[in-house]
Amino acid sequence: MTARRLVRWLRLVVVLAVALLVVPTGGVRPAAITLSAVDGAEGVDVGSRITWVLVLGEDVDGRTDAIQLVGLDSRSGAATTIGIPRDSYLQLGEPVGLDRINVAYLNGPEVVVDAVAGLTGIRPDYLAVVDFAAFETLLGEIGPVTLTTPEGFESHGVVVREGENTFAPDQALAYVRHRLSFVNQDFTRSANHQRLMAGALRAFQSRADDPGFVEAAALAGLAAVDTDLSPWTLYRLAQALTTVDSRRLSGCVLPGRPEELPTGASVVLLDETAAQRIGADAADDAVIGRRTCPDPL
Repeated sequence: MTARRLVRWLRLVVVLAVALLVVPTGGVRPAAITLSAVDGAEGVDVGSRITWVLVLGEDVDGRTDAIQLVGLDSRSGAATTIGIPRDSYLQLGEPVGLDRINVAYLNGPEVVVDAVAGLTGIRPDYLAVVDFAAFETLLGEIGPVTLTTPEGFESHGVVVREGENTFAPDQALAYVRHRLSFVNQDFTRSANHQRLMAGALRAFQSRADDPGFVEAAALAGLAAVDTDLSPWTLYRLAQALTTVDSRRLSGCVLPGRPEELPTGASVVLLDETAAQRIGADAADDAVIGRRTCPDPL
């Protein structure tokens, strides 16, 4: 561990511990982000294994139009994201039955966790749910995010150019919400979610040594968080993020095909065999190989 990284971690743990003591968990602050352990993962030692976080982007109706399973390997610095199209049509268990996966969270956290675990073979350790307001707040602390996108489009008044773009928070939100002009609508949008996540990580790491930046970002996140995790676990999760090497990011969107139901509703039928193969490839090292993913990020 370098001296610079040690100092960064110490700053983080002090900020997290003090903030959580000053602002009690739950009910005191408006919750724009919920962060919780899955199946007793509170006791997991983040530093000794791969950590899996299911990240959901929640719209104003409570549906989750962004669904990304994020793996972090704090030993190697590798990280990966497995994107699940929001219209994926699958068995969500009782009492929901067959439905799009973006309604799973409306029926309880365990419903969406079980669905993702069944698809990929990977059961997340933690669940993070972020709404529009929190999304813009966090990006506002990180600063402008630069990314490269394969096609241009216009979304909510924001013009996205093919190639490199730099987004302010409101522009980034417009970028990740768009899908209608894409040939592969949900698949392309999910890949764009991954591109933005990678860009945000690079932006965070590029500023991590700026005086006061880490503290301000941590406090901004905590101001919006409702969590049942201890300060130590929050610190260990933040530590896992700081170890990610932006050159060792991989990502894949689960493949499938669009289908129209007899009711006229449009859904996505996933290739569940491929989903299991992608999950198995990533499970041990948080890396998805190009041979496994038919269309890697």
